[in-house]
Amino acid sequence: MRTISFKPNFAKDLRRFPNTQVVPEPVTEALLKALDVPPQYHARLAEVDSQEALLGCPGVPDHHLLAIDGHMFEKPLALVDAEPTYVATGGVDDLLRYAQGELVPFLLKLHPEQERHVAWTPDAAGPTLLKGGPGTGKTTVALYRAREMIRALREQGHPEPRILFATFTKALGTFAGELLESLLGDDARLVDVRTVDSLAWQVLTASGALLRRPEPEDKREIGGAPPWPTCAAG
Repeated sequence: MRTISFKPNFAKDLRRFPNTQVVPEPVTEALLKALDVPPQYHARLAEVDSQEALLGCPGVPDHHLLAIDGHMFEKPLALVDAEPTYVATGGVDDLLRYAQGELVPFLLKLHPEQERHVAWTPDAAGPTLLKGGPGTGKTTVALYRAREMIRALREQGHPEPRILFATFTKALGTFAGELLESLLGDDARLVDVRTVDSLAWQVLTASGALLRRPEPEDKREIGGAPPWPTCAAG
């Protein structure tokens, strides 16, 4: 899945609008701490006396300069006009639902590229790998993919298909289960949401392995407690 990122360089754009406005208040240590500016920049920023000097302050990262500039001055209208415009495709009603805490409809929205991945050969055999950075909607595509697989299996004559939806954490499993209930309704019972660890425990138990939870001394031997519960053969 292609991820498109937009990173405007507002500090560079601001420098296109020369301005000799005097800072309306001193650049104090207390102000810089409140804006999370690291101490190593305080001395040089304390000498700033105008917006031009602020934006040209050498050695200070742009995001810190922008934080101070945003506190001290208003952006030029030309720069405000050049900022990207974001449109809520569902209109005002979507924004009102979001403000009231109805997040599920937003979390389950698909854009055309995601829809293409959802509908791609749902009856194919073998694994399918979907790549994407954080926040690109991989989990949402997987949820819709489960629905698409249920539909395809029913068309093949399986009225009650079963889908395994595995996650690495309990939190993601709970989150996915809630979204599946909203997306699938009664068919959510056909999807078994499990963590990888619990699935491994079930498989080993079913195979007759003698299992026990690791003791504290076992965890010390392997270099500390793992980030999630594990099992050890006894």
